[in-house]
Amino acid sequence: MLSAKAIKKTAQKARVVLPPNFEPTPEEQSLLDLYKTVKQYEKEAAKLKEKGARERLRLADEQFKIKQQQEEKESAEREENGGGEDVYGGGAAAESNKMPKKKRSKKKKTKEDVDPMDDASDASGNESDSHHSDSDSAASNDDYASFMDKPSSISPFNPIEPPSRQPKQPSRSAAQVEEEKRREMMGQEEDVDDLLHAPLVTRKNPKDLYDDEGPSLIANIGAAKTPPHDFSKSLGMGKANLSGKVLFPETLDNTGRIESWAPPEFADGPTDGALELELPDFHAQKASSGSGNNTLAIKFSVPKESRRFSFNIAGPNHGDYNNVLFHFNPRQRQKGGHLVINDKQEGTWGQGINVPLSQIPVIFGQISCTLILQITGDCFDVFIGDKHCARLDHRTSLPRENCSLHFQVPSTDDYGSLENWIVYRVWWGRKDLKAGDLEGVAGVNQYSSVHPVRKCYVCHFVLCYAVLFCISVFFD
Repeated sequence: MLSAKAIKKTAQKARVVLPPNFEPTPEEQSLLDLYKTVKQYEKEAAKLKEKGARERLRLADEQFKIKQQQEEKESAEREENGGGEDVYGGGAAAESNKMPKKKRSKKKKTKEDVDPMDDASDASGNESDSHHSDSDSAASNDDYASFMDKPSSISPFNPIEPPSRQPKQPSRSAAQVEEEKRREMMGQEEDVDDLLHAPLVTRKNPKDLYDDEGPSLIANIGAAKTPPHDFSKSLGMGKANLSGKVLFPETLDNTGRIESWAPPEFADGPTDGALELELPDFHAQKASSGSGNNTLAIKFSVPKESRRFSFNIAGPNHGDYNNVLFHFNPRQRQKGGHLVINDKQEGTWGQGINVPLSQIPVIFGQISCTLILQITGDCFDVFIGDKHCARLDHRTSLPRENCSLHFQVPSTDDYGSLENWIVYRVWWGRKDLKAGDLEGVAGVNQYSSVHPVRKCYVCHFVLCYAVLFCISVFFD
């Protein structure tokens, strides 16, 4: 097992500065132990590989010596029978003398040209002398025929040098063959049938393992991305959840196709093909205390070229959405891009709150986004991701009794322009209130007719300012 001291020593060699009290985590220690075991296996495999290569070299050397002795013995017998006649002589005698000499030049091989596979077959001792003589005569006839096909080289002014005396010109292909044989004898070629020649596990550089700027050893363990059409598991908004339920889609088909909603391409108005859902069991008093349904979550995506999209929250008696409690409407191409939150009473839009898109998380052109809307006793709080983006105070009193709210995603705006976005999932239920620090949140502490205390405060402030102004003018 690698200790912390060994890790520090390795880090010093890699020029990495570690804190004095550095201790590896259990996961990192287990990986280091695994690397040490693999390194031991690599050493054992290298030793066995080297031992096998040395054994093959020894056998090949013995076979080469045996074969060389046999060739020397055969060449001595041929010289005794052939008898030293001139190779340039004429007639049948010259032909018979040239053939064994050419064979002698073919039989002389260097140690590097010996194939260990051929040596193994020759050392078995199964070949006879008659077989050697037949093959030698056939090879000599072929060489003589090819030699006689070149009459231009035979002339009194261009004497023929015996083939055995001609220097062997090195060629690139011969060098390559020699290199391949050398690698084979050293055991450097991969052999899938031999376990000892299997590719070894490559260990990373210790500098990469302990680099402060690099990723952790367990950075990618258990990393799983949330699908674009589903909520993050950390939100606790799955189908099997006691605090709420998924309203859209109601069921998933057996084909595995992801059901989603998008505005129809040829919609005639806001309600033509609109997505409408009922938000059941809403009680204003319970919602404000966090004991009742108070949270609406939407998983959606907006194309990069989209100009705008919107959705509405209305009460029980909305009158075909002429009365809207909350309106959410991002507009990418209007006034540099801004988010509008508003209400509608008797078909008339109220004073909207404009939030620049630069102050909220990017939603246009993203793979998917999560929007959370929480309803309290005083306001609607809007969260995109984990950021509190805006707040709209209640401008109309919420129903006091238990009822159902209505969620609408219109297909077009009021002027018939098509909206462009995709709704993957809608969840409705109870969650703890997320609002914390309200500094910098758009819409906080704005005037609302539902809260007379704020109205009186504003009126008293204006009255006091007017009195002070009159007093200052009087004394001047």
